[in-house]
Amino acid sequence: MVWPLSPEITGHIVSLLANPLTHINSKLGLAQYASVNRDWQARVEERSWATLRVKTGTPLNLDQFEKLTNDPRRQSYIRNIELIVELEPHDEAARAHLETESEHERSNQIFSEAIRSVLRIIVKWQANKPGTSLLGISLSIQAQYPSDLVASLNGRRQKKAAYAERTTDILSRRFEKNYLRLNAFET
Repeated sequence: MVWPLSPEITGHIVSLLANPLTHINSKLGLAQYASVNRDWQARVEERSWATLRVKTGTPLNLDQFEKLTNDPRRQSYIRNIELIVELEPHDEAARAHLETESEHERSNQIFSEAIRSVLRIIVKWQANKPGTSLLGISLSIQAQYPSDLVASLNGRRQKKAAYAERTTDILSRRFEKNYLRLNAFET
């Protein structure tokens, strides 16, 4: 079914739908409207693919990211990639002590490999489109542990309990002496 709407009107409707205040907010968000028809799909994907949130885990698995971004049309929509590197989890006992040197080195390895892997995927995009450039894509990087307060839905409650109960959990101070380091890239 083709809707007799100009691309400008379709684009305006999609921009209204992109605002959570103008439609029923669901987990699918704007993406659910891509199935209306081909015209809508192009307009919706242009907006929904503009910013990608990529969360890695341990072990690192970026297969889905690579598969979904293999389409040159989708690649052309991407303007921002928010990379969230999930480091190895640590137990409650470990949260009572500063990070050890070996734990820190392992975190650096995971962090570096995640960044290298994402960059390898992005470089392949250019190979798919000879004569084009990937200018205009920003990459923001955040690292977190699964047990971090940032990653936790009940982080505020966890922090409050740690202070109230005087637990041995030193919370985010566990890492205050160490900064993640991007290991050298091998060419």
